[in-house]
Amino acid sequence: MIAERHTYKLSPFQAEAFVEIHKRAPKLPKHPKVRLYTYRYGAGDLATIEFEFDSVSEAETFWPTWFALPETPAFLAEFQTHVRQVVSVEIWDMH
Repeated sequence: MIAERHTYKLSPFQAEAFVEIHKRAPKLPKHPKVRLYTYRYGAGDLATIEFEFDSVSEAETFWPTWFALPETPAFLAEFQTHVRQVVSVEIWDMH
């Protein structure tokens, strides 16, 4: 199993709005497990989204399919209004 983590620097005071937008993300019938992390204490301007896949090949198949969904462009337009910068994209082995 792998975890793919995307960390974003958010616009100031946008964490709650970011969470609400994330809840409306397009879903596929075989969607990976997703976790969203935000700061409980501190600056509050970072968020990490973690996707859990069975394999790298599953992730490689998922993303083109997800980006091809008709609702994805509108979702990304709204999503990106709250993101100032992509901090990192990491692939982790899960043991």
